[in-house]
Amino acid sequence: MAAVPVYVLYGLFKILPLDVASWLGGFLGKSIGKRLLVNKRALYNMQHILPGKTEKFYKATLESMWENLGRNMGELPHLKKIIKDENRLKLKNFFHVQGLEKDKAGFFLGAHYGNWEISAPSIARNTGLHLNLVYRKINNPYVERLIFKCRDQTEGLINYYPKGSLGAKACIKALKNKEIVGMLLDQKFNDGILVPFMGKPAMTAPALAQLALKFKAPVIPVRCMREKGAYFTLEFFPPVGPYKKDEDITVKELTEQFNTIIGSWIYECPEMWFWVHSRWPFSKKMK
Repeated sequence: MAAVPVYVLYGLFKILPLDVASWLGGFLGKSIGKRLLVNKRALYNMQHILPGKTEKFYKATLESMWENLGRNMGELPHLKKIIKDENRLKLKNFFHVQGLEKDKAGFFLGAHYGNWEISAPSIARNTGLHLNLVYRKINNPYVERLIFKCRDQTEGLINYYPKGSLGAKACIKALKNKEIVGMLLDQKFNDGILVPFMGKPAMTAPALAQLALKFKAPVIPVRCMREKGAYFTLEFFPPVGPYKKDEDITVKELTEQFNTIIGSWIYECPEMWFWVHSRWPFSKKMK
């Protein structure tokens, strides 16, 4: 029954024009989000990571965060239209992707930032690269099925694997086959390593760094920035690595580099990131 409202909203967003669906999703997001209990955690996180700001700043940033998330929902049925419209989706510094070749292993590093659902299908469509993505499984199987229906816009160029042993084995197999792996690295990982994230220690998954060093493969950071309404810029950053055997860098140091990159995006546009998770140990101490 919990999936029913999601399907109803999806059906509504699907029959509406893209810009109207995006606006409506944003309106619902900022209207409902600020009334949820997790909004308090988002504020708590923001006050610790971005201290000294005004109450007006925190309120406006959280409202924009919820609006962005709502717009993401409204845009889900229209992903295919977005990634095919060069006026809606601009590619910035796409030349960095040339470092990833079809006969070599490589990685994309991302975060729950802007409309992250756009990144993978757009990359696959513009490069022809076969992508293997690790994702956090949604608890409700009916909602997960709906999300996957929206994501399937690349005619088989993207494989999705849940986090855990299955995902790890699939990624290793893909890398051995000289394919590309993509990971979102901004969420808490209980079995990870404690690495600074935006100035505070945070449990972070080490798998990306471990695999990048093992396969001596480059990691290309990528973010999907919302510019205005349902218009975006997919921005690529210089590759991190590949590191050779004689280069003295540890998994922890490389993971910290990844966290620094994602953190710089959040500092630049904090409203684009999803602040509600217990990303840091202090998050659970919220009163």
